Amino acid sequence: LGVDLNFDLRADPREETNDESLASELALGWDVFINESFATSHRLHCSLDALPRLMKSQGKQVGMGLRFEQELKILNSKFEDPRILIVGGAKSEDKEKWADELEKNGWVILRGGLLPNVDLRPDGLDISDETIAKYKMLIANSSTIVVVGPMGKYEEAPHGTKEVFMAVAKSKAYKVAGGGDTEA
Repeated sequence: LGVDLNFDLRADPREETNDESLASELALGWDVFINESFATSHRLHCSLDALPRLMKSQGKQVGMGLRFEQELKILNSKFEDPRILIVGGAKSEDKEKWADELEKNGWVILRGGLLPNVDLRPDGLDISDETIAKYKMLIANSSTIVVVGPMGKYEEAPHGTKEVFMAVAKSKAYKVAGGGDTEA
């Protein structure tokens, strides 16, 4: 095999930098790549991006796992218009890229946190009252809501996040929440 099976991928700094040299090491001796990591697939990490791209370019098989496929099937069957993505928190570069893609496909994107073009309070820690009111109206009229991150620095200024998340909780929409900051 091309890699020590006791190797801790998350401890290698090349994983989070999407390093091609790590991808080359990981691909040695393998013919198939299966992604079973639905919850982290948006990350541009080596094991989720560089490795499958490299293996595919080498003519190797690349695909998604059965549980990943099942999650997509269930979610796609539940997503009805109007669809809202509530996205905020840190790691804004990755989130902004896939938020833009979803927006192109008809999703309404409610941005907060460190994402660009967010109307914040003067202290910069939370979304403005006007934004909260607008988001609550959109949430009330949505059929599908996906929440990925808080609306601001909730540890210091929880108002916007609390208001938006409470509106989601009260909504009759099909709801999906993900991410460590969302859970916190």
